Amino acid sequence: MNETEQVCFNEKRRQHFLTEERWNTILEKIPETIKILTDNFNSSDLGLKGSYSLVSSTLWRYLKAIYTAGEPISNLPSILDDIIHILETSTQFWKEHKKELAEHGYDSGPFVWDDSDNYMKVLGLISVCYLLQREDLLPRLLEVILANAEDGLEPDTTIEDFFYYRFKDRPDTGYVQMGDHAILISDAIRGETKEKQLESLSAYLKDWYREMVGMSDLEYQTHLDPEQNGYCGYWAFEVAAIVYLDDLDDTELRKSPYYPKDMVDWAREQKRKREDTGKAD
Repeated sequence: MNETEQVCFNEKRRQHFLTEERWNTILEKIPETIKILTDNFNSSDLGLKGSYSLVSSTLWRYLKAIYTAGEPISNLPSILDDIIHILETSTQFWKEHKKELAEHGYDSGPFVWDDSDNYMKVLGLISVCYLLQREDLLPRLLEVILANAEDGLEPDTTIEDFFYYRFKDRPDTGYVQMGDHAILISDAIRGETKEKQLESLSAYLKDWYREMVGMSDLEYQTHLDPEQNGYCGYWAFEVAAIVYLDDLDDTELRKSPYYPKDMVDWAREQKRKREDTGKAD
């Protein structure tokens, strides 16, 4: 790798933490991991079959890494499609084999929304469905979330507020599961003016890394590891989704390294193209 190649990668990446060495490792290892887990699902061993649910998490990390590395955003919708399909498949398998899977250590569904390791992924998946112009996937994602809910626990207000953009008949559950910081997202969605929405989003984004990413040891501070194991990018997709859906001025938010401004720009461009096509028709 010569100096010119290094400069090119550093200019292309969307988050400065990512090293080219880590990106090359992701390109090599994630497809290998996905193949192993997919092969496990074809095994007669129920314990191995249960590990198939990990494919969705692996693909989610891959989606974030592709964005972080500066690859074309148009490559991401098909990966999102695969994530939802695998969540559906692994959820159905879990529902059909709960008792047997529990004996192998799978005591809960593959996508329990109020698990701290899943909560950010739930918000992220809902958000990128909007940003990547795949709102058609939201009904399926909602079904997966509800099917995995422990003891019938409905998603909290923050999650429901995100779904409200698409589903106007969803209930307001009236509680927030993951601490006071997540309340700022609901405040932003429900803000009476765009100024108040932006005020809430700015406050949320300011401490987002510590308060939200910090809920799980799976990602927090992974960029500091010498080999960056676990790091795929820190992105507040939920902030970007609100900005896009409510057409907010994100000038100040763009200063944050965690704000996925390129995805907002891409989403807005797709929307403009649709509107221009509609006018032409």
